[in-house]
Amino acid sequence: MEKGDTTFVYKIETNPQIASRLKGHLMLVHGDTDNNVNPANSIRVANALIRANKRFEYVIMPGQRHGFGDMNEWFFWKMADHYARYLMGDRTERPTDIAELNND
Repeated sequence: MEKGDTTFVYKIETNPQIASRLKGHLMLVHGDTDNNVNPANSIRVANALIRANKRFEYVIMPGQRHGFGDMNEWFFWKMADHYARYLMGDRTERPTDIAELNND
C-alpha cells in the first residue's frame, strides 16, 4: 500500500439482505428526488420486506430531496404518530388536518 493510501475493508450485510429479520414496526421514508441516496435503495428494501412477508410503512415525499424541505412539518407529525403508536402504544385517533394539531 502506498503511503497515504487508505483502503477500507468491511463486511456489512445490506438492508435487503437482513429484511427477513425485521422485528417491530419499520417506517421507510424517502424523497422522490433525493440527490444523495437514490430512491431505488429504499425500493429494494421495500421489495425485500414484501418478499419476506413483513409489515412496514413506506412514505414517499413527493418533490423532496434528502431533506424534506417544505414538507418537514408534515413528516414530523407522521413520525410522531408512528412513534406514539408503535413505541408508546398510544392508538388515539388524531385529527386528519395537521393544522388542528398545532392548535393543541
